[in-house]
Amino acid sequence: MKLTMTRPGLRLFTMLVLFSTWLFSAARADAQVLSNKSNDWKTESEALDKLDSELLQLAAVLNGQTPGTPNYLDTDAHVDYYKNIYNLIEQGKSVAEAVQVALGYVDTTWLGFDYSPQVLSAKTQWYNDALAILTN
Repeated sequence: MKLTMTRPGLRLFTMLVLFSTWLFSAARADAQVLSNKSNDWKTESEALDKLDSELLQLAAVLNGQTPGTPNYLDTDAHVDYYKNIYNLIEQGKSVAEAVQVALGYVDTTWLGFDYSPQVLSAKTQWYNDALAILTN
């Protein structure tokens, strides 16, 4: 017996796959945000002070690097990430929310496409660095 998928069956299958993908990606994103809430975050004013000092240190490191090199681009992205966190906190977001949301604003085109292993690895490192300085 030869099995074929009819057009309505194919549409239903496609919708089911897309819905499942959306559902699981939303669940993963929610799990990441929930994991933030268990950390002992610094207050907004403490976080802004700490980000100021980190940005000054990173600016000094950036000045000593050759523009266009991978280390320079990584440090520059780190600076952008911390500036985004700073701006989001100033706009009224909590520290935990700012750390999570700011990851979406960093330009990672120099590393590859959005969900490449290099981009995910870099964003994980930046996130962990932010946790190290913004939690008690």
